[in-house]
Amino acid sequence: MNHDNNLRNLVSNICRALNNGGYVWNYFAQNKEFECELRRLFTQFQTSSPNQWNQDEFVSAAQELRIGYSVERTIAVNNVQNLCDCLRNGLNNFHPPLYDVLIVDEQQISIIPECFQNIIQTFCNVHGVNRPISFTSKLLHFLYPNAFPIIDTYTEKCLTLCVNHLYQDNNPRGNNHGRDNLRDFYSFILGFYRRLLHDMLDNERGCIEDKIGVLKKEFDLPFFTKLDAFDKYFWMAFRNSLKKELFGVRQNYNVWKNVIMI
Repeated sequence: MNHDNNLRNLVSNICRALNNGGYVWNYFAQNKEFECELRRLFTQFQTSSPNQWNQDEFVSAAQELRIGYSVERTIAVNNVQNLCDCLRNGLNNFHPPLYDVLIVDEQQISIIPECFQNIIQTFCNVHGVNRPISFTSKLLHFLYPNAFPIIDTYTEKCLTLCVNHLYQDNNPRGNNHGRDNLRDFYSFILGFYRRLLHDMLDNERGCIEDKIGVLKKEFDLPFFTKLDAFDKYFWMAFRNSLKKELFGVRQNYNVWKNVIMI
């Protein structure tokens, strides 16, 4: 019963955050021009294969994404083109699916974490720099918004707490699911979103989809998917919790309460 109550509260809060006046809605109200323009830069690449992309335009869009989401510390400006090269080659080899990875059969999504891991490892092996996990996930998401979820530190910590408290799993990623194993790490993120959507009631899924449609239309967003909605909710819920208290072992439960009771 506690699981069901927590899940109902969590889904209710996601819907509320997407609604007019909710903090995901307010984020786009305050950043409409920035989000629209940034997303439009990538729509031209979503309808063609990577070997057909204009390399200069692709690198330019990636640079705008790097600046727009303030990930300058994640990857140096002179490495963006190198990552773009690795990403294009990786996508040509793996051919990411265009379907919604949250609703297809489990076997059909194995290519996603494999592709994510391959691109980053190839980049690091060739150029010998730190792994740009967050930036790469953002690039892949903007190229394939229904296939690749965005991941950063806030989202990772928030989802780990959710798995812990929703499903009573104290080691949700297992012994090999940390950032050292990028494939399993990305599978964990994708797996949680799939599990969350699966556990929703039919009317809750309908509510989420309706809110997404209204928000996308209101702010004229070229794309806004369920992966977008989940990412924005958990990222902002965790960030807002940190305004009140520092993250730590003792505060874990309080942060979780903020996530499901905002």
